[in-house]
Amino acid sequence: MAARSLPAMHIRRWTVVVLVVLYAMAVVAVAAATSRGARSYFSDPPRSTALTTSTAPARPTPAARTRFAKTASGAPSAAAAPPSSSPPSPSIGGTPVPPGATGRAGGEPAAPPPAAPSPRSVPGGAARSSAPRAAPAPVPAPVPKPQAATTVWVNVATQLCFDSNASGNVYTLGCNNGDYQRWEISARASGVQLRDARTGLCAATHANYGSDGVKLRGTVYATACGGQPAQVWIRSDERFGAVFRSTATGECLDSDGSGAVYTQDYNGGNYQHWNNP
Repeated sequence: MAARSLPAMHIRRWTVVVLVVLYAMAVVAVAAATSRGARSYFSDPPRSTALTTSTAPARPTPAARTRFAKTASGAPSAAAAPPSSSPPSPSIGGTPVPPGATGRAGGEPAAPPPAAPSPRSVPGGAARSSAPRAAPAPVPAPVPKPQAATTVWVNVATQLCFDSNASGNVYTLGCNNGDYQRWEISARASGVQLRDARTGLCAATHANYGSDGVKLRGTVYATACGGQPAQVWIRSDERFGAVFRSTATGECLDSDGSGAVYTQDYNGGNYQHWNNP
């Protein structure tokens, strides 16, 4: 009896142990399940989900900024907009902000451009005008003096023309209507002057005498005009032409066929007569 009850006791003992182990495993499983459900409900969402759903604070839209500006200009707002380090957004409507102008909080307008400087005052109360001055009137060109009338003198005897050059030589030459053969006659107190139109020199003369005192032909030459007696001639218009007598020597303008010009005492011959054609 005792021998048969020993195996039965062992069986019951192991049965109890198995039941206890199963019970413990069930308790552990239930506790684990309960703990997982509580953590899923009360713990933070997964990191990937948090990163996906997390966003930066939204900036106020242009319309919101406009409303904020109107509120700030009209009356103080209860909540101030958070400071932002980003650059100011462009103005509504696409109007560009002028260089150098800065926006002000509350919708205050930028400073107006500087006013144009007023004309400075000068002594006497007259304002200095910035208008350009009128150009001065052009200076009229000087009016050239009218040229004096000139005359060509032809020797009645030789038909050669009274001529000279810039060296002061006086002679007669075939008439060519050149300026060297044209003479300007200007009046003087005691006579007239004969001035070459080309050289500007005046015909003059001086007397010549031999060693024995005999009068020789006088010399005729051209020199700078000065009105001296040697340059002054008394003109006499006669039947065959004009006669020119020197006021310095009293001799008359004379010539010969060789083209020489000189002075001699008056003799009434054709060599001492001159015509102007």
